[in-house]
Amino acid sequence: HEVKNPLNHIRLAVRNLQMRAKQRGENDPRLDHIVNSVTAVDDVLERSLQVDMLEQGALQVQMLPWDLDELVAQGVARHLEHERVTVRSPGPMRVVLDADVFTLVFRNLLDNALKYSPKGSPVFCDLEQAAEGVVLRVRNAVGSAGRPDPERLFKKYYHNQAVRPATGMGLGLYWVQQVLRRMNGDIALLPADDEVVFELWLQG
Repeated sequence: HEVKNPLNHIRLAVRNLQMRAKQRGENDPRLDHIVNSVTAVDDVLERSLQVDMLEQGALQVQMLPWDLDELVAQGVARHLEHERVTVRSPGPMRVVLDADVFTLVFRNLLDNALKYSPKGSPVFCDLEQAAEGVVLRVRNAVGSAGRPDPERLFKKYYHNQAVRPATGMGLGLYWVQQVLRRMNGDIALLPADDEVVFELWLQG
């Protein structure tokens, strides 16, 4: 709260300035930059809290049956860059998981795919029925940072050295893998020449 409350005050103040600028017919890109920076700091704090809860054993998962295609569609629709994302699914796909936790997992993967792919390029979310559950692949074209290191990708504090400046704390994919395993699932980076492909397995 000592950090989040000041961030909320900054966000509110900037939104008021943006509304006033809009009323005058003006557009100050510096205000957008401030909002984006505040959001980035907020995301780092949130992921740090999620990892802390996980490692302290405070994260509780409630395993219930859900339609994965519905959760994926909702996650895409809520994203600001949803128009870049194509979801391909054969139909309703029943899985057993914690919907709130999965929503955070999917958001993390979608954010990365949109952030690290070439600007304006498409991102694909492909769903497929597997022998004992469901597979979800999140695919994007390789951006200027290249492919992540498959040996270190899911380790705590990993950063792709080609990304300058480094963003976040390198906790997102570490957290994703750990919570998926708590839900009897897993994740891997698939080998591909011109794409970055993350494959999730979830129990049916």
